Amino acid sequence: MDNKLFIQEAMDPRSSDMRTAIIKKLGEDGFATYAERLKEFRFLVADAYEGRTVETAAMFGDGTIVFNPNWFIDGIEDKKTLDQLSVLVRHEMLHYLLAHIIRMQEYLQKKFPKLQLDDESSLKNLTPDDIVNLSAYKAADNIAADFDLSQKYDDYDKEVVRNMTLCGEVIGGLILEDKHPEWMGMKFEEILEKVAEEKREEIKQAIQWMEEHPQIEIHIEEENHSPEYVDIYNKIIDKYDDDKYSDEDLEKIVKKAIENGEIDLD
Repeated sequence: MDNKLFIQEAMDPRSSDMRTAIIKKLGEDGFATYAERLKEFRFLVADAYEGRTVETAAMFGDGTIVFNPNWFIDGIEDKKTLDQLSVLVRHEMLHYLLAHIIRMQEYLQKKFPKLQLDDESSLKNLTPDDIVNLSAYKAADNIAADFDLSQKYDDYDKEVVRNMTLCGEVIGGLILEDKHPEWMGMKFEEILEKVAEEKREEIKQAIQWMEEHPQIEIHIEEENHSPEYVDIYNKIIDKYDDDKYSDEDLEKIVKKAIENGEIDLD
């Protein structure tokens, strides 16, 4: 899908300088098409975008590519920094140009025709199994998209991604052939199904664990008490049958435990 952009909004000087340096790098590395297309995107160096903290992201709504300043701590002239940014910028551009967000929305609409993606109240139309499946697809979305993009990396890009660092820490990245070589050649939607299958089992196990380990009901307003008070209170009602205590009795027991540790909570 070709999403032609017409970004007119001015960029701050730092963001403009960073984009110029990356465009130059892309051209030098033989990615002339990416270099030219990047000129159509607004580039922003920022800790967050519209209230959401980001490391890297392509905003489908307005074509903004956002990078956290931590990617530039070694300076824009640093070779490793530029190598990483070359891959990352192409990665984020492709998320946009391949319309992963739109394809995900269309896929969910086909899977859950009773769901209105912009209306959370429509969740009531889904069965419990539907909710589990929907959660699995959402958890799989970005992973599947990254796997899809990794099929477009050349060998040098793959090594850059495998050794990707941020603030001195190796964070790596997703390479499909490293994790699931048997999925190579699949489209985004096919990979999405595979990853969602894995996530579905994780979600089911988490639900089962929660059912087997129900949370203790808290009978007090947490905001009116210290964390220490709430912790001791919950330990007491976990160990004893709190029905035999009145609220007044419980307050006395907690106070006594805080003051002199006379209550055995272990």
